[in-house]
Amino acid sequence: MDRRPLRRSAAQKLGSYNRRTWGAYLLNSELFVKRYEATAEPAAYPDFGCSFETFTNSEILELETLGPMITIGPGESVAHTEQWSAHRPVAIREWTDAELDRALASIVS
Repeated sequence: MDRRPLRRSAAQKLGSYNRRTWGAYLLNSELFVKRYEATAEPAAYPDFGCSFETFTNSEILELETLGPMITIGPGESVAHTEQWSAHRPVAIREWTDAELDRALASIVS
């Protein structure tokens, strides 16, 4: 399998809503996973209802969770909690849905 880094000249951004949001980044055999539990319905979230966004260009990859848009008053606070984990070794033999399910299901479930 070709393991050379993919280079894209144009920036790309993707967003989605999922009650049990997670995103992952695999570098060689090391996997970083970020989890977030959405606390409101999609209409409360920015960027057309996204609880998760990923952005990439030729320099970076960003995994971002978003909280609902709320108004807080003086003296009030809000928390946004993410759970991070790292795993190795993780091997992806080929980039198919079945292979990703095999390699990641026990990690992200």
